[in-house]
Amino acid sequence: MVNKALSFLNKNSNKHFEEALKFYENKTTIKSAESLRRSLEEFLRHKLKNQKELQENIETLQKKIKNNSNVEVRNIIIQIFKYLDKYFNEQSKHNDDNIKDSENEFLIYQTGLLMRYIIYLSL
Repeated sequence: MVNKALSFLNKNSNKHFEEALKFYENKTTIKSAESLRRSLEEFLRHKLKNQKELQENIETLQKKIKNNSNVEVRNIIIQIFKYLDKYFNEQSKHNDDNIKDSENEFLIYQTGLLMRYIIYLSL
């Protein structure tokens, strides 16, 4: 799953995803989560061809995938993006809270899965 994610990322999102993996290996979970957020943000900027922040691009993505996916699947995907954005803001970006290794691993896989799904939509 991780290797697959790395194979389709653009330069900026790949750099941050690789950093997240290195931080995860070194048990620096806060920095890993921050890098995952940046990877997701850079990935959406690349795919949506803009420089908007993650939260704004989630809204843009929601409009863009309206005709490309089943309504329930679309709602799940957008909700996961929103939950991740909230989590990143509350746990890593602003509070520097303690993130468990298992949570960090989940975030790595979830981030890769979302980016992979967006690739399949061919935006």
